[in-house]
Amino acid sequence: MAKQITTDGEFTLRRQARRRLIGAIALMLGVVIFLPMIFDPDPASTAVGDIELRIPERTEVAPVPQAAQEGAPKVELAVPDEKPVPVEFPVETAIAPVTAPPAKIETTVKRETYVPPAPAKVPGKPSGWVVQVGAYSKEEAAKQMVDNLKKRGYPVYTERAGSMLRVRVGHYPDRKAAEKTLRKLEAIGLHPNVLSPE
Repeated sequence: MAKQITTDGEFTLRRQARRRLIGAIALMLGVVIFLPMIFDPDPASTAVGDIELRIPERTEVAPVPQAAQEGAPKVELAVPDEKPVPVEFPVETAIAPVTAPPAKIETTVKRETYVPPAPAKVPGKPSGWVVQVGAYSKEEAAKQMVDNLKKRGYPVYTERAGSMLRVRVGHYPDRKAAEKTLRKLEAIGLHPNVLSPE
């Protein structure tokens, strides 16, 4: 059930709101309809006009007669709107068959055979000095370190000690050679130690 208007003030306010709403709608319609007409200076210029197409006339070409049996062949060339002009070709200029044999093209295919790299030797327990790079509890971490060092050309091997897997480089004959490798490994960011495995 609709609520009845009790005061004149509410009635006046509602009537003014309706008028404003109607005025706003009328203004928007005027903007949408008349504003494009004002800003388009020449509406006729946007209309698509007829496009004129011209097809060139067909030119007549005289047929080429067969070559005469005696003497040089004759060919008539036709130029539009003019008489055909006979053109004579001497017999000597006729196309002669190719007499030179085609040049031999010799191709030599050089085949290179793929030689797989020799499998890496798995050294036993070395004698002499070694450089221990690290001891890892996870086998995957040790494998990554071994692969990294093999790529760099170091003679690397692993040795199990309980649950740890030691990664070592070497079997150098003296401590001096092992310390030289130690400095190279320190230069790439590792912290190795020189040990005597005996």
